[in-house]
Amino acid sequence: MENQTNQTLKGQHFNTVERMTAIAVLSSLGTVLMLFEIPFLVMAIDLSDVVILITFFLFSWREAFAVAFFKTMAHLLFKGAVGPIAIGQISAFIASSMYVVGFYVAIRLLKFKRRLTISLCVIMIVSIAMILVNYFFVTPVYLQMSLSEARTMVTPATFGIDWFEAGYWVTIVVVFASFNIIKGSIILPVFWILRNPIKTYLDHQK
Repeated sequence: MENQTNQTLKGQHFNTVERMTAIAVLSSLGTVLMLFEIPFLVMAIDLSDVVILITFFLFSWREAFAVAFFKTMAHLLFKGAVGPIAIGQISAFIASSMYVVGFYVAIRLLKFKRRLTISLCVIMIVSIAMILVNYFFVTPVYLQMSLSEARTMVTPATFGIDWFEAGYWVTIVVVFASFNIIKGSIILPVFWILRNPIKTYLDHQK
């Protein structure tokens, strides 16, 4: 496995104009991928976060956050607000940001080198973050309830699950842990598959 210093290219292949152009192109690609969704319960999985990881790999966390923001805003403009106060887009931006945070923690802070270890760390961080965000904020806002109302009214049936009964906390954990584990298990392998051809091409261009 390659060492940590080779996990990202840190933008060395790009000058300023090329960097800005790349960010614009990646943001556009991310927007397009957000429009192609795989249904999951009352939610949907898309592949736009692959673009976020590619941006992190090509540049750094700053550019990855920028692409996450731009693709989310473009999606809002093209598709319109999803839920009250565009909570769908807000949730998508937070999830994309957590992929950046997860990769940064795994590679830069914990200095993991193996792809499986990095992927598991990213999935864990994204899952925990999205469970907490949905518990306290996203789910109540989307359902137009207060947190106290959500705690008493939201059950697995709210998400179309009728094979078990549980309270709010267990429901949120089961639904969003499973969602983000499945999503991460798609996003991360696709990213790793694309990473080597991109690196090989850029090394050849250099």
